[in-house]
This record gives sequence, C-alpha cells and structure tokens, in this order.
Amino acid sequence: TTMLHSGDYTVEDIADLFRQRWQVEIDIRSLKTHLKMEHLRCQSPEMVRKEIYCHMLAYNLVRRVLVESAMIFDKLPRQLSFKGAVQALNAFMSVMAARGPNIEQHYQCMLLSVSENEIGDRPNRIEPRKIKRRPKSYTYLNEPRSIARKRAG
Repeated sequence: TTMLHSGDYTVEDIADLFRQRWQVEIDIRSLKTHLKMEHLRCQSPEMVRKEIYCHMLAYNLVRRVLVESAMIFDKLPRQLSFKGAVQALNAFMSVMAARGPNIEQHYQCMLLSVSENEIGDRPNRIEPRKIKRRPKSYTYLNEPRSIARKRAG
C-alpha cells in the first residue's frame, strides 16, 4: 500500500480496500470473458477504439439491468451474477425485440430471472494468476484465406 500514516488505518480498512480492488479485477474479467472481449478483431486503431467502446456500452447496459433488478428485489448489485444477467438478456432478447403488448411484463420477468442468479459471498477468495489457454502451434494467417487454401490443396 502507499498509505504513509500506518496508524490512521486499521487492518480491516486495508483488507476492505483490497476486496474493493479485487472487484475491479472481477469486472475486467467479466468484460473479457462474458462479453467476449478477450480477442479484439479490428486492426486499425480507430476501429479498435470503437470495438472497445461497444464492449463498454454493453457492459454498462448489463450493469444497469443488474442495478435495476437489485433495487426491485431488495438485493445488492454485487450479489447478482454478471454472467447470469448476460444469459437472461440473451434469453429474453427475441421477446423484447418483438415489442408486443406484454413487453413490460416480459421485462419484469427478465428482471426476476436476473435477481435469481445470485453469487456466493466469498470475501477472502484467492484466485491464482495462471494462463488457462494453451498456445497453439500454428502460424498466423497473413494472406487471404482463398490463397492459403489453394496453396494447401
């Protein structure tokens, strides 16, 4: 820590700050894995920025649904599963896009579904920092796929 006056902060205060920092790690993981932002597909800097903005917009919309569901069903937003919310949004997407006469009723059902996906309270959880994916032994495709197919065939 960079706290200079050790007498001003208790061990519990520092542990609480560490838990809050860990939440940031979990939020970044949610962005990367649940919203499929692990690999950006664009190549130009401008398009990469747009791709990141789109992911951030989607992330904030999911968080907004989590907050609304938590408020209605008397829970804390951090008690609800981000991935569960993404799955509920995907499940209700076609019903919501149809914009039928019962759209409000469907929206409330979606919020109920989101509220039912709670996560466990794990304040002192430890996660090892390891790479899960195994590297592939293939080279990069640096030419159009049609040319590579002709060369392979």
